[in-house]
Amino acid sequence: MPNCGGCGAETVRTRTCIAANGAITAEICPNCKPEDFSDAWRDPSDKKIYMGPEAFPKQYKRDANGIYAAKDELLQDTVDCWDKGPTASRIEEKRATRRTAPLTEGEKDKVMRWAHEFLEPMIHGN
Repeated sequence: MPNCGGCGAETVRTRTCIAANGAITAEICPNCKPEDFSDAWRDPSDKKIYMGPEAFPKQYKRDANGIYAAKDELLQDTVDCWDKGPTASRIEEKRATRRTAPLTEGEKDKVMRWAHEFLEPMIHGN
């Protein structure tokens, strides 16, 4: 296992911080800076399934009996997703980004160059 450059602990996860000029400013791990790493439920090496209140604690409230219930905002977001559906959102996105004019000659040339450079060798095995 590699060692963290900051604290020296053995870890499978490290993060290298790089400045705008490309210089390495720090190397950290979950041991020395746990606040800079994602929550455990997002960690694929955890291999555990987390329930909603554990994964998103700010979106749930706990009653006097210790039972969690979704907050109104989460319920409304869920209802909105059900009402709208994935198909409707894709249709809206397509309408907003669709092409309304044919390709220009420059765009056609660019596509043809790409096809000759990348696709033709794969097709003919050159």
